[in-house]
This record gives sequence, C-alpha cells and structure tokens, in this order.
Amino acid sequence: MFTTRFEAWVRRHAEALMAALGRLPVTPNQITVVGTALTFVAAVLAASGHLLLGGIVLAFAGTFDILDGALARSTGRSYPYGAFLDSTLDRYSEGAMYLGLIAYFVSAGGPMAKWLIVATGAALAGSFLVSYVRARAQSLGFTCETGLFARPERVVVTVIGLVFG
Repeated sequence: MFTTRFEAWVRRHAEALMAALGRLPVTPNQITVVGTALTFVAAVLAASGHLLLGGIVLAFAGTFDILDGALARSTGRSYPYGAFLDSTLDRYSEGAMYLGLIAYFVSAGGPMAKWLIVATGAALAGSFLVSYVRARAQSLGFTCETGLFARPERVVVTVIGLVFG
C-alpha cells in the first residue's frame, strides 16, 4: 500500500532528523499540540474559502503527526499518555478539518453543495469510525494493525482536494 512504503521512508528520515533535534528542549507532546493547532488554522482557512493556503498549511501540519512519534522514539520518550494525546488530538484535528470544509460548502452554495456536505459528513463519520473499530477489535482480541484508508491517506487526499480545489 502507498502509505506503508511512504510512511516507512518518511519515518526513517524523520527519525534521523529527530535524533539531531532531540537535544533541543522540545517534547513530542509539544509537537503534537503544534500540529493540531496548525490543522485548526488550515480548517479556518478552508472554511473562509482559502483552499490553496489551507491545503498548504494542512500538508505542513501533517508532517507534525509523523515528527512527534519520531521524536518520542529517537529520544526514548515514548509513553502511553503521549500516544493517547496524539490519537485524541488527531480526532479533533480531523473533525475540525471536515467541519471547516462543510462550512465552506455551506457558504459557497451551488448545485453540488448538498452532495459535498453529505460526502464530507460521511468522511467525518468514517474517519472517527476507523479509531472506534480498531479499538473495539483490539478489545475483542483481534489484531488490527492497518486499515484501508488510514489517517495519512486521508490527510493526503484532503490536501490534494484543497490544493486543486
């Protein structure tokens, strides 16, 4: 799958960078929070019709989602709380982004607006269900390592949609 190979390549390079940056007084949780804040900025930009700029900011914010884990692993600061914070803020980030797109489609109007709003709402529900299904499967003893449309893929598709608007 595209994401698996791409993510492995990015992680290798990110971990090398983080080994060097690990000496700075920055924690993985701080990187997580900055990435979330940038995603909220991207959502506001999208909602206000600045799709290209929103896409650029979202692409930049998406790198923070890789860098936080890379920093945690390279510095030995990988803790359950950080993983919980990361996955929780990922859900807030996705929710904000999809709601920003819905706000844009509502204000833009047009013949496709209703369908775009419904499709974006379905994407929002689906993105939340991925986490729920994984957690539920694991609680029942199943292994659930990868999915069909993981967060990195959703971010890439959203960035492409925003940039090419």
